[in-house]
Amino acid sequence: MSFTTAGEKRGPILEAFLANSQFENKAGVMDVAIHVQDKITGESDWWRGELSAEYCQFGNRTNMRWADITLESLQKIGWQHGGNLTNQTLATLVGQEIQFTVKQKTSNATGKVYNVVQYIGGSNFTPDKVNDADAAARVAALFGPSAQAGAPAQPAYQVAPPSPQFSNAGAAQPQQAHYAPAHPVANVPANAVPVQPVAPGNPF
Repeated sequence: MSFTTAGEKRGPILEAFLANSQFENKAGVMDVAIHVQDKITGESDWWRGELSAEYCQFGNRTNMRWADITLESLQKIGWQHGGNLTNQTLATLVGQEIQFTVKQKTSNATGKVYNVVQYIGGSNFTPDKVNDADAAARVAALFGPSAQAGAPAQPAYQVAPPSPQFSNAGAAQPQQAHYAPAHPVANVPANAVPVQPVAPGNPF
């Protein structure tokens, strides 16, 4: 049963073996044929990887032979036999659960829309893993060397502490200045009459 929807899917490999090319004009060319099934819907179909010395004519793989592209795809699902491709070695893949990508295509000849298993082992745009040394250097540049030791990262700026707040009741009162008079003043009775000064030379 072919896939009725496109997208990323996951499920077991039902069959795996070498097959004649699916293209009539490639007599003598073999394909790696892998039958995959969506474990949720039960739908299944075939992925084919061409084994030929012909170079890819499109995309970012124009410098690679189809045989090398097929081998690279197999390695994405854990293939460990290198170029030892036989029906017996391929049979070891049966039962393995893998991720695969189904894409919708339209036939140029008939205009019919159909879904094909385009990639195995996830999409063709897999993440490019950064090696440990490079990753450590990049993280240190962002958060400082202490981040590598598990210490909490320090922000690149420091926040000033807030100014202390006081209530009116507890507010510190400014100190009042105390000044001594220029000349001591004697205690003067409250009913004392001030004496008018007498001009010198005129006592009366």
